[in-house]
Amino acid sequence: MERGRRHLLLLVVVAAVAAAEPSPHKTLSYEEAVALAVDFYNQGSGLDHAFRLLKAEPRPEWDMTANPRQELKFTVKETVCLMAENLPGTECDFRDDGVVRDCSGFFSTQQVSPIVVVSCNTVAQEPTHIRRSRSPRRKWTWKPRRRGSYTLISQGGNKGKHNRLQMA
Repeated sequence: MERGRRHLLLLVVVAAVAAAEPSPHKTLSYEEAVALAVDFYNQGSGLDHAFRLLKAEPRPEWDMTANPRQELKFTVKETVCLMAENLPGTECDFRDDGVVRDCSGFFSTQQVSPIVVVSCNTVAQEPTHIRRSRSPRRKWTWKPRRRGSYTLISQGGNKGKHNRLQMA
């Protein structure tokens, strides 16, 4: 009798876990897909400060059911929060002199695990004028700030207790 109860309990637990586990082809809104992409960018950036979404290009044609591979376009900016703090991006203020990056890529549910591919390039910010000499011919020199680019590719997996996407 006790053995039958254990099997029944095991069956109930397995059914509850299966019901709680999201479908691998869950349709996400554009905002949810961009939020995931920003999270993964932060996880793989290797920088001291976290980035937060500055703006996302609207995608009225976004439809994960019709096309499981959709394009992403958004801009992120560096925040005052350190990556080690592990705070949600919405709780972090932008840095006054924070790096701004234009990002593009795609989100796909064509595989069993969702795939996010993101490439971000630093936006050339306002030129910083540096006085080089007192010569009237050339008073100011344009010097760009913080250049660089970064590409992140990640794929989800069923490891861990939260079924989060894993870095590839």
